[in-house]
Amino acid sequence: MRETATPARTMKKTHDRLAPETQLLVQRIAVAVFLALAAVFAGLDYEQGTREAGRGEFVAPPQLRPAELVNSAELERALERLMLADGGRLVVDSALEAALSRSLAHVPADRPLASETMERYRLLIEKSLPEPAGREFFSLFARYAAYRLAANDLLFALEPETLEQEVERWSRLRALRREHFPLEADALFGKEETLAEYTLTLRRIEGDATLTEAQKTSERERVQAELDSKMARFP
Repeated sequence: MRETATPARTMKKTHDRLAPETQLLVQRIAVAVFLALAAVFAGLDYEQGTREAGRGEFVAPPQLRPAELVNSAELERALERLMLADGGRLVVDSALEAALSRSLAHVPADRPLASETMERYRLLIEKSLPEPAGREFFSLFARYAAYRLAANDLLFALEPETLEQEVERWSRLRALRREHFPLEADALFGKEETLAEYTLTLRRIEGDATLTEAQKTSERERVQAELDSKMARFP
């Protein structure tokens, strides 16, 4: 017992000799350590600073709310799906759109990203990709975040739709995509929109009471051939 008590008495005497300013600093450090441990036990997977090695789960300044955390591992997996052309330029295609969507998958689609979060994304993206791909991807990323917010009520129907309602929703979605991506919309969304158009056309054929079964079969074969021709344009 004496061996255990001696260091404690020594530490107390050493602490008593600290200047008031130093004691205050020690107290602040202790509070900071306590808050960090509390965050961990509360379930916040927080990793301070950017990832230098391995895969970090979250990279965000501590003032951000949990829904605004940047999932660096998810972003890294999204960036791995990208294709780069000669000169380090991005290949704009459906895979790029999938990467943009995946990089924001954990963020609620019904509110804008905070400026601090957007800046954190910019740093991680431009660090992970060579130039000019990093700059290009972040530009698209910022526009994609704005598009996703504007399209939140159009991306998924909350209630069953009639054929006419679904056609109208897709028409509005197409227009919104070309508003946010005037030069890239066909490359980013063309494959998805072609499949959606094919599906809607099939629904129209199946629901057309004026057609015989033979005519419906002929129409199905026609739209299938059109789909195959259009899909051949996409990589």
